[in-house]
Amino acid sequence: MKILKRLSDGGYVRSQRGVGGGVRLAIDANSIPIGHLIRWLEDGQGLAECMRPEKGGCNLTPLCLLRPMLEAGAAAFYAQLNAYTLADCIHPPLTRFAAAAYHALPGVNSSGHSGVAADEPADLDGDELPAAH
Repeated sequence: MKILKRLSDGGYVRSQRGVGGGVRLAIDANSIPIGHLIRWLEDGQGLAECMRPEKGGCNLTPLCLLRPMLEAGAAAFYAQLNAYTLADCIHPPLTRFAAAAYHALPGVNSSGHSGVAADEPADLDGDELPAAH
């Protein structure tokens, strides 16, 4: 359940307790790029130890030629994933259900904006992430 807490803290989902409760998207699935979402969820878990925020303890770092290659590969990976949104991951027969469930949320207007105030996900690569509205 840690991932749901993180998604909730980032403004991606809203949870409701009780009868009819559950977890629902707080942002339209069409406005959530997959690369941004995954990068945000993986915050601080670099591809290699030297790519983590604390830089790890690798003795080869000063002479390493692999790190720039890994950084370029990771950037290309996230860029490719950003060509898709969360909506692209929804099986076509469920698309109408997902849209109806999102727009049925209290406080979500016809344009898909909610009045929910939440912390925005960290901008890890300089691109603008979808804001929790």
